This record gives sequence, structure tokens and C-alpha cells, in this order.
Amino acid sequence: MKLLVLLGFAISLPLAGQAQTAILEPLPKSSNDTHLRANNNVLLDDRPAQPVSVPALAPKVATELIVNGHATVLDVRTPEEFATGHLQNARNLNFRAPDFAQQLAKLNPQGTYLVYCASGNRSGQAVAQMRKKGFKKATNVGGYKDLKAAGAK
Repeated sequence: MKLLVLLGFAISLPLAGQAQTAILEPLPKSSNDTHLRANNNVLLDDRPAQPVSVPALAPKVATELIVNGHATVLDVRTPEEFATGHLQNARNLNFRAPDFAQQLAKLNPQGTYLVYCASGNRSGQAVAQMRKKGFKKATNVGGYKDLKAAGAK
């Protein structure tokens, strides 16, 4: 059996030729302060994983937040996508730009941000990066078309 650590759970996966079942069980807590422990000669890290992406809110809920107007709306699509249409008062920060981290550094980490893209994928990744940099009030509000369909302007 191989042991895979995923989001604080140990998943036992069979090797080729063994039964095709997986066992999901919580990892036991570490007995030391380093968060690292040995298990079958493998070093495991049981600290909480940093999110790679943050799931989007439902379009209706997101639209209500946008209409409320108490947050900065960030469109993290490319400038070309932004030029084809965007939400009112949205600020374009190109997630794919090489200087995206520098663009984030210019924002106030104490501010409230509603972040969208075309599908919710890039905005989820952008919000994860923002949270890692100390932005506590950054929310992934999903994809542009879904927001428009839910009534966002």
C-alpha cells in the first residue's frame, strides 16, 4: 500500500495487483512541535495545507455583494478579456501578468475585495494568493458570465 497525504487525511492506495480500494482516515496529531514525523521511513507534514484556489460564491450571493458596493471589485482576466466587457467599477488586475504579485502589493490588505474572472478558476487562485499575503477580506465571486446572468452590472 502507498500512503498519500491530502488535506490532513491519509489515503491508503493499493499497488498494482492489489485490491482496488482506498481507505480514507484522519492523520493522528504529531507528538512533537515541528509538525513533522516519520511514518514507514517517509516524513509527513501535518500542518494545514494552504489552499491553491478558493471556491466561488453562488452567483446570486456574489451579485448581492457587488450591488451592495462596499467592496473593490477586481477583474483578474486579461486586458483583452476585460475590454470585451466587465462589471461597472471593476479594476483589471491581470492574473497572468508576470507582475501580478507586484500589482497585489499595491492594494490595501485591509480592504474588502470581490474577485472574478471568466469562470472562477483564476479568481480562486488570485484570492488564495491574496489570503496568503494577508488579505483577510478577499472573496472569489466566480465567473463574469454567471455574474451577469445573476443580475450584476
